[in-house]
Amino acid sequence: MSHYFVDASGSISNVRRTAVGGLLLDATLAKVGVMEYVYRPTTKDERSQGFKVIRRYNPASVLEAAVADIATAPVTREHPKKFLDTSNYQQHAKGHVVGTPIFKDGHIYATLAINDEQLIKDIESGKRREVSMGYYADHDGQPGQTDSGESYDEARVKIEWNHIAVVECGRAGRSVRLMLDSAEIPEEPSYTDELERLQQRVAFLEEQRRQLAAERYPTISLEGRSPAFVDALLALPR
Repeated sequence: MSHYFVDASGSISNVRRTAVGGLLLDATLAKVGVMEYVYRPTTKDERSQGFKVIRRYNPASVLEAAVADIATAPVTREHPKKFLDTSNYQQHAKGHVVGTPIFKDGHIYATLAINDEQLIKDIESGKRREVSMGYYADHDGQPGQTDSGESYDEARVKIEWNHIAVVECGRAGRSVRLMLDSAEIPEEPSYTDELERLQQRVAFLEEQRRQLAAERYPTISLEGRSPAFVDALLALPR
């Protein structure tokens, strides 16, 4: 059974205007590597153990096999609450892929056309400078290690792309932010870059737990509360 996922995945460079005032952007949309996914507990036993992190591996062979299908994925502003289909396509589609995507050096590259005025403003102002793929995937359920020795819980065996979201912050850190000119193309991540990525990840997870606590206990104000207080709330039996 396929499950759906959202990943931060790529950078953008070489921005230029179209005849109708839109943007054309050369984008890096996906890459080989291990991604972490945090799962919200649903049963009483799972809640007693807290959130679970699963590491999933994107092999080069799977990305290469899926590269052609990325041409059908529309561009969206953030991820829609429901993955795109014919019922909500017009509401969320803000752009599309131009030409043929390619797989090279462990990455998928494509050119995007952005036609939505607000999204163009968000990109040019720097508010939204990262892309995040939405897709369905199947996995082998087998733990292993990459060629570089990085451990993972299971590997992807099939990917079906749904959309390409332009977002404020993505999973893969600064190396996947949107780029508006070639001078901003990132070099190999430094220690500072990696520290910033981890800090963003911690902040993201804390916010997710805070949102869960607010949903579970709407009458309790969480304003100014510490992460420890939020954790204590989530640990209470239901």
